[in-house]
Amino acid sequence: MNDTQLNTCQWIGENFRPSCTCKVIPGKSYCKDHVWLVYKEGTAQRKRKKDILMVDKVRLVEELMNEAIAELEAEGFDVYGTRELDLFK
Repeated sequence: MNDTQLNTCQWIGENFRPSCTCKVIPGKSYCKDHVWLVYKEGTAQRKRKKDILMVDKVRLVEELMNEAIAELEAEGFDVYGTRELDLFK
């Protein structure tokens, strides 16, 4: 890849070749007209990152709940309510 390729938009046009010769936005591989098409909200990569963050949050909550349950059980609390379940028979 030469310096010209690094400084010009890498938008893939017809025939799967870069088809835009505009200057890139600093830090991106695309010009101002194409960058928002590539990085628009809702893209698969952005959604994947969002999903990973949500999974991490759910796992943290699950871990905290398990710790709380272990503490309550250690104190003798009937966490799962087996005694209370007898009321519904």
